[in-house]
Amino acid sequence: MLHAIVLFLHSYQRWLVLGLALAITARSLTGIRSERPWSASEDRLHAGFVWSMRLQFILGLLLYVLLSPLTDAFFSNLRGAMKVGELRFFGLEHALMMLAAVAIADAGRARSKRIADAKARRRRVCWTTGIPLLLMLAAVPWPFMPTKRPLLRSAPAAAQVTTQIAACPPTYQSRCSACHGANGRGDGVVAAGLTPSPRNFSEPTWLSSRSAAQLRQVIRDGGPALGLSPLMPPNSDLSATELDALVTCVSSFASASSANGAQ
Repeated sequence: MLHAIVLFLHSYQRWLVLGLALAITARSLTGIRSERPWSASEDRLHAGFVWSMRLQFILGLLLYVLLSPLTDAFFSNLRGAMKVGELRFFGLEHALMMLAAVAIADAGRARSKRIADAKARRRRVCWTTGIPLLLMLAAVPWPFMPTKRPLLRSAPAAAQVTTQIAACPPTYQSRCSACHGANGRGDGVVAAGLTPSPRNFSEPTWLSSRSAAQLRQVIRDGGPALGLSPLMPPNSDLSATELDALVTCVSSFASASSANGAQ
């Protein structure tokens, strides 16, 4: 649930950041040609932009370090993840662009406050806001991009994912759902960019040809060790109890699908 809340806040906070960045860039650019002094309203607008960026960065850091299954999937198999556009974008490219944007904006705020001349200060503010604005625009997963995300994220839909996987251990959400989906249908948030596609656990036929021991081995040792998908990372750090819980979880998806089909 925490992941859904932070993701929702992060998604909407970006519009405030982009709006303030656009406003202060435009105002500084038009003010460079004037003789008016640096105003209190310009200073408040610039400060508001930088502080909104800091808040956005904190939300993004929470997702990146603690909450997002995308970064878990990225770091669990770096070599394989670098070949998958969606994992590479959110695990590396998005993070680097946003880090650079925050660093430039923060440095621009600190240095501009020491400039007495209004024109020189506006020039500093203009480019130390304009460059972060361009970086942020490039870092947003727009709907027309392969890594597309909704412009306006739905909070109920985000919360629903947590409810749907409540029968499985937390490990499934953190390590498996990004690829295999909340209901094990192979439709996780990164599934569209994966080749081969993640296994659809809700298909009853595949489970009948695999024993619990085989499932346990795939989860523990990963795909490459067994000649399967190179993107399936090993989970050798999990305890026997956790591995058994995941086997039960994965098997339950097919069982639930069979039960629904029989109704």
